[in-house]
Amino acid sequence: PIIVPPFPFPVGVQQQYAVGNAGRGKSKGIEATLNGAPTPWWKLELSYSYLDLDVSSPPGTYVLSGDGSSPRHQVRLDSKMNVTNRFSLNTQIHYVGVTKNRERPAYTDLDIRAIYVVSPQVELSVVGSNLLKKRRLEYFQDTLPLELVYVPRSALFETRVRF
Repeated sequence: PIIVPPFPFPVGVQQQYAVGNAGRGKSKGIEATLNGAPTPWWKLELSYSYLDLDVSSPPGTYVLSGDGSSPRHQVRLDSKMNVTNRFSLNTQIHYVGVTKNRERPAYTDLDIRAIYVVSPQVELSVVGSNLLKKRRLEYFQDTLPLELVYVPRSALFETRVRF
């Protein structure tokens, strides 16, 4: 992850905090998955999750990561294609909804992995992650002056050797 400081200059903060678990919370949600194979060489999986999180704390206290920092809706579509005996292509597109407190926006992202099997022992692959944008905000909270955390677009080449 790329970490971006919230201020362009060093900031000193001296504050005493007592950390504890004084909060109360309730959660409810649902997860659903649908699997299918349009052809013998192509498999699809669609999943959805809904989360309703309610966290509260006594007056005069702060919740560092409460119900506002979690998205309510997430959707993912996975596609796995065995194009030939030696080549396969896996893609995943996923949507993560806006957080309840609206501090992290919703986003859609795409990951792709192309795999070539050289032999039963050797596999080569190219992986691209977070391909739709240069970077996206992963984590933000405003209770403490912490840095913003971004996830960048990335690519990697991978070799697997089995003994």
